[in-house]
Amino acid sequence: MIRRPLVLFIFLIFFSCQAELRHEKSSKAYSTMALFGGSYTVIPEADFIKDYWKSQYGISIRDYGVRGAGFSILTSEDSIPRQVELACSDMTPAYDIYILWASSNDFIKCNDNVGNLTDYSAYDNYSLSSLGTQCGGINYSITKIKEKAPNALILFLSSIPVFITDKGYSLNCSDSDEMSYFVMMQKKCCLIHGVAFLDQFNGSAFTQQNFNDYYQTDGIHLNENGYKMLLKPQISFFSSVFGI
Repeated sequence: MIRRPLVLFIFLIFFSCQAELRHEKSSKAYSTMALFGGSYTVIPEADFIKDYWKSQYGISIRDYGVRGAGFSILTSEDSIPRQVELACSDMTPAYDIYILWASSNDFIKCNDNVGNLTDYSAYDNYSLSSLGTQCGGINYSITKIKEKAPNALILFLSSIPVFITDKGYSLNCSDSDEMSYFVMMQKKCCLIHGVAFLDQFNGSAFTQQNFNDYYQTDGIHLNENGYKMLLKPQISFFSSVFGI
């Protein structure tokens, strides 16, 4: 008869080995990441979240993000599609993971041309003129990544809410309902391509009442406490898609 302590010991060793194998499998499957976006990915406060990704998932990160960038090429010369082009050039090796982190720049800079789901698709013969819309930029970015790395994991992190206090922005840029439409279209574009989507806008814990605790004074960029709060839904999201 096997004694109970011995059974317990074997049981613990078995599950310890299984956990180690899962971690090893995850590390081998995903070791490199390309990150695209605007200032959300590149400001110093964002290092907290990227350092966590590196340590938790054992990956190296190349951040292609540029301040002011959006998915529309009308929003910035250093748009996210341009970042993707750089990462998908013939001189650049394929990454295991590509993360498209939507900024608030398309919205804040009053590029109200969200576009249609068919922008830059077979329906418009993949017209480069469609890159002036948010949808066109998203479809272009995902298409180019799939061409470069068909077996890679593509993830999309939506825009987060903005609480604009500076009246220098014009038109309807302070209309939160309008920004929710931008995010809704981000999600629909991802559904078409089968890309996993994390809604950081509607699922956000940031509110008009508490944003001063998590945002910098511009009401747009997060402070470190904001990134710590944002990390919570990201952990759950990554756990589901990484299988960890």
